[in-house]
Amino acid sequence: MHYYFSTKEILYQEVLRRTMHAWLGEAETWLTMTASAPDALRGYIRAKLDFSRNNAEASRLVAHEIISGGKYISQYLTSVLREEIRPIVTALRYWMARDELPRTDPVHFLFCLWAMTQWYADMRVQVVALLDKTELDQQDFDDAAETILALVLKQPGLARLEQEPRFLHDIQYRKKAVSPVGDANRLTRQENG
Repeated sequence: MHYYFSTKEILYQEVLRRTMHAWLGEAETWLTMTASAPDALRGYIRAKLDFSRNNAEASRLVAHEIISGGKYISQYLTSVLREEIRPIVTALRYWMARDELPRTDPVHFLFCLWAMTQWYADMRVQVVALLDKTELDQQDFDDAAETILALVLKQPGLARLEQEPRFLHDIQYRKKAVSPVGDANRLTRQENG
């Protein structure tokens, strides 16, 4: 390992760079003006969700680095990434001008795509808890793809929709509203005795 990477920091930066490059590779493959917006986004969203499913640890590593301030990835973000999203933003603008997508800021639109697809890797613990599962399966990722597509393309969503998610049956609702901060303080006092 030391033959290729002289320090742990350089190795860490390379892992971050390769993960970001893989994310961008999918965008460069799918988000081009040669396809229609629905076809391009369908392929991209499914590819990003596949990446989230198969490379969750790498996705969480990048998320942790960014949340921590981006010390090891900031140069990549402000140089390489900024330049590499230009053709993607151009394609999004093109589809927006043709009314294939809602007219929004294309960079923020891209942020939303990243957030929605990476959520299933970065926040997996929350997702499985709320879906009352131990692991996500292919149907969960298919449902996620159709939901995201319905939101970004303003199309009908899932044909099969349960009346109420299972986890809601277990929740006991209080009649009296309590602020989240007040609730947290009350729970902390109870735990501390």
